Amino acid sequence: MKLLTLSILLLTCVFAEAQVKTITVTNPDGTSSKALSLALGKSDTTINSQSSITYPNGMTAEPMVFKKGANRKTYILVANSSDDKVAKFEIDIFFGNKTLSKSTLLIRLSANSFTPKLLGNGKYTFSDKSPAERLKYEFSGIVRLGENDVPISGGWFTAERTGKNILMEYDLTLANGVKTKGQYNMEYQIEDRSKPVASR
Repeated sequence: MKLLTLSILLLTCVFAEAQVKTITVTNPDGTSSKALSLALGKSDTTINSQSSITYPNGMTAEPMVFKKGANRKTYILVANSSDDKVAKFEIDIFFGNKTLSKSTLLIRLSANSFTPKLLGNGKYTFSDKSPAERLKYEFSGIVRLGENDVPISGGWFTAERTGKNILMEYDLTLANGVKTKGQYNMEYQIEDRSKPVASR
């Protein structure tokens, strides 16, 4: 069996860029032994989309409900919803079609920025205040679990825009005790929903 595994690893290395490493694994009886680990691609490959959801003890994970025709491609939409009082941006992370209404929403964040012109780079912290009462770099939002939109009750996210791409990381706690972490680094869409600033 070990010979077969080694042969597969060597053949994989011939046809794909890979790294084979020797690692130590713990056996069921508590003893340790050496094993081979295969890592495809370069060791510094950028993660485009990664997320995890942790449920408290006693809570069952809810299955993701996809809209008809939705695929697994991830999109990020940053919509400017500012008015003459609040510099506010809605950030939607979703699966499926580029059109949000035809896709499965994953996360919706409502963040106050420092200017109504763009979403500022930096770290945003959760606030339970209304957008008009929030400080700059504060946010609220929801996470979709199954068919339910569960409010965020704590945590943070970071945003870093570079040209057409956005790097986002988040660590969120939901009102029902669920925790979720994620990292996205991809091209994003921009939409203008802002209201004209009243003349003074």
